[in-house]
Amino acid sequence: MNLLVDNGKEFQSTYFGTLLAACECHKEHRPAGSPRFGSIIERFFGTSHTQFFYNLRANTQITKHVRWVTKSNDPKRQAIWNLGELYEHYASGYCYGFYDNEKTHPALGQTPREAFDQALLHTGSRPHRFTNYNEAFIMLTLPSTRKGTAKVQISRGIKINGFWYTAKDGSFNHQGVEGNQVPVRYNPFDLGEAFAFVGGLWVHCISEHYSTLRGRTEKELQIYSVEKRQERRKYGQELSDLAKGNALRFLSSDRPTEKQALQRQRDLSALDVQQHINGSYFSPSSSQVTSLQLPTDDSCDDMNDPILESTDENASGIDVTSIKPYEDDALWQM
Repeated sequence: MNLLVDNGKEFQSTYFGTLLAACECHKEHRPAGSPRFGSIIERFFGTSHTQFFYNLRANTQITKHVRWVTKSNDPKRQAIWNLGELYEHYASGYCYGFYDNEKTHPALGQTPREAFDQALLHTGSRPHRFTNYNEAFIMLTLPSTRKGTAKVQISRGIKINGFWYTAKDGSFNHQGVEGNQVPVRYNPFDLGEAFAFVGGLWVHCISEHYSTLRGRTEKELQIYSVEKRQERRKYGQELSDLAKGNALRFLSSDRPTEKQALQRQRDLSALDVQQHINGSYFSPSSSQVTSLQLPTDDSCDDMNDPILESTDENASGIDVTSIKPYEDDALWQM
């Protein structure tokens, strides 16, 4: 399978390359300085904007003419769509409803769905190429720290981004684990949990401030940190530490700042989209993640199955146990 991407730095990282290698995908870059190379997808964006987004209530087309904007037609006063509802209506209603089935494509002479079904008749379906969106897949997409590892300390656990995490199953208390550097990953959309590679398995860890950090995003904490630096810089005080204790008290309070409240609304909207994409599945929650077996039958239609353990040694799948720590130099190499 080939995946065509542009030349953004995020597509040249070690994380992205590891994910593609695990899914047996080959990456190809669009030629630099050739904007017309992406004309097909850009044309679709233009069509979807014209036919869908520009016809929604509170669309921002009128803001191109500032003098036409009044209180009665100001998009900010008429906004009714949240991100989750907009995604569901756009995906199921327009993309896979109207555009895919009812609109005849001028270049194809038929609808995209008819062209897709016709292609399947000639080439056949490939259910073995499906990858379930489950715990093993998400583990491949979670980021790590700059160092990539953390030291297991007695009675404290591991420290990730300034917070202490302990293993839910007590893996840190096993003989030979204490004092070792173990690979770690964390969930940027939920700072209450993290993962450590102990004994050949990814172990689910929770923060000592789980009740406060649960559901809080990394972006939300960064906004507080920036505001705190500006506040201390304003009064001429030196910022020697990020004041994690103050951050925890701030996050647990019921009086967030405007920027904090706005970011919280954005995070909730992003969570709605994730729920629409993967159903009721949120994030890795099991104590141990082993391996993922790619489906080879009709079961690939169910994208919400729990993690599948490989029972066939020759089966094609993603072996999460083989995900090792990144080297310091390779981790941030572009």
